[in-house]
Amino acid sequence: MAESEKKAVGYGRPPEHTRFKKGTSGNPAGRRRKVEGDRVDVAAVLEAPLTVTKGGSARNMDPFEVMMRRLSLRAIKERELSSAREFLKFCVKYKLLQPSLAPPGASPVQVIPKDWDRDEWLEMFERYGPPPWPGPRTGLCNE
Repeated sequence: MAESEKKAVGYGRPPEHTRFKKGTSGNPAGRRRKVEGDRVDVAAVLEAPLTVTKGGSARNMDPFEVMMRRLSLRAIKERELSSAREFLKFCVKYKLLQPSLAPPGASPVQVIPKDWDRDEWLEMFERYGPPPWPGPRTGLCNE
């Protein structure tokens, strides 16, 4: 009876000839090795001129210029906000545009208070810049 129990086949007891042999892996081939793709020399790609045809005539352009022209076209013609944002980031990076120096939340609109004369207010604005200004009307000094 001991032999028949050894050779019993059922749930959790596969036949002996299909069981893993001692010292042998269940995955003999192992995991496949990662295949590395071809490496690209990005600097060489950005330096090689591209031939662009526009209006029937062909001319060579730098890839960066092509990219910037495409970004600006997508921003303007296709109204893509992400393209406009990227284009403006490049403009700020290469100092073609200067970011606003106004503090966040500051409004570019100036309101002349009702108790001020318009000409007096404009003169103070030209002399000192945007308010608040020192003086008796602003409450910033003890005059």
